[in-house]
Amino acid sequence: MGDGWKVGKFLPLMHAIYSFIPFLFHHRLAVARPRVYKFFHDLRANEAASLPLGAAGYCWGGKYVFLLCNDSEKASIGKSLIDFGFTAHPSNLSLPADADADADADADADADADAVPVAEAQRVKGILEAKGKDRHEVVIIPGAKHGFAVRAQPGDEKAIEQGQQAEDQATRWFTRHVEQKFVVTV
Repeated sequence: MGDGWKVGKFLPLMHAIYSFIPFLFHHRLAVARPRVYKFFHDLRANEAASLPLGAAGYCWGGKYVFLLCNDSEKASIGKSLIDFGFTAHPSNLSLPADADADADADADADADADAVPVAEAQRVKGILEAKGKDRHEVVIIPGAKHGFAVRAQPGDEKAIEQGQQAEDQATRWFTRHVEQKFVVTV
């Protein structure tokens, strides 16, 4: 281990710290939540006034999907901001509080051991599914690494399979909720 090893590890670490601290400041809950909620208020009041509206959140976005699903805040037309949400490997959650709130919307979540410890994910699963098996679903993918749903490593067959599993789950969840809203009888 010469000086090259130290410099080779130190500089990327310093760059990450230099980038991440401003990111944390500009994307903290007090700053990001009003932006996210304004977007859904505007969308619900206009384009999605009479349409089913869902949200997907990965990593930090998972926190906002949990909040939107559990929030009693209504759009100007009197509807919930979203009807259903999906999250995979959510982070920055306040558990079990984010899962324990009364939900106006249906929620689906994928969990992995890196973002949410398995014991905590099992606890959240129990809380959500006790509210109604048909309204909430939690799938724990053993051995999945953080980011598995959106950035599988090429050549890592297990990671690719886990990502595909999350994609299939999200597709089923959104399809089910959109089809429920557009039932046509002939």
